[in-house]
Amino acid sequence: MADHDDDDDYPDDLDDGYGEPVGSCEGLPPAPIRDGVRYGQVANLSNYCFGTDGSVWSCRNARWGRRAFWYEMSTPLSDGYPCVKLTMDDRTQRIFRVHHLTLTAFVGSRPDGLLGLHRDGDRANGSLGNLYWGTHSDNVKDSIHHGTFRTPFTTASRRNRPKRFTQEEVGEMVSMKETGSTLREIAEKYGLSFGYAGHLIRCANATKAATT
Repeated sequence: MADHDDDDDYPDDLDDGYGEPVGSCEGLPPAPIRDGVRYGQVANLSNYCFGTDGSVWSCRNARWGRRAFWYEMSTPLSDGYPCVKLTMDDRTQRIFRVHHLTLTAFVGSRPDGLLGLHRDGDRANGSLGNLYWGTHSDNVKDSIHHGTFRTPFTTASRRNRPKRFTQEEVGEMVSMKETGSTLREIAEKYGLSFGYAGHLIRCANATKAATT
C-alpha cells in the first residue's frame, strides 16, 4: 500500500476502558526521571507509565526487601511502528503500538474515525509532539507533503492474478459511483472485489481533496 501511516489496528474494543491522562503514576513509585519528559498512564494498564518521548515503563513490585521500581521496556518495530506487549489489569495480554498509548495517555482515547498519525512521516518517531489523532485525509496530505504517497492501483483479480489500474480507470470508477452505479456494478466491470473498489474510490477522493 502507501508509505504513509497504516493505522487501523487501534484496539476498538478497549476504547471505553481508556481513560483521560492522569498526569502522573499514582499509587506507584515516583515516575522515572528523564530531562524534559513527562509521564502519564492509561486506564486498565495501571502497572505501566508512558513518557512523552515515546518510552514505555513497567513497575517491578517490591520483593525480597527491595523497593518497587520502574524499568524501561523494549519496543521493537513492527511494520515500522514501535510496539510493546503489556499485561492489562484483567491479566490479559495485548500487543500495542506505542504511539497509540502515548496519545491515549496525554491526549485521550482515539475519537471515532480518526487515526494515530506522525507529523514527520517517521513511524519510529513516537514523541508526543510528533503525534496527533487525524483523519484519513490528514494522513494522505501528510504523505503527499513527505513525498511518500503512492495510490494503490494494483490489486488481485478474481483469479488471484495481478491486475493494474491506471489513474484514468480509477477516475472512471469515481465517475460511475457519482452517477449512481453501485460498488458491486463497478467491481463486476473491472474484475475486483466491491470492497476494494470502494477503497480505490475513497483513496482517489482523498487524494483529490488533499491536492485542491
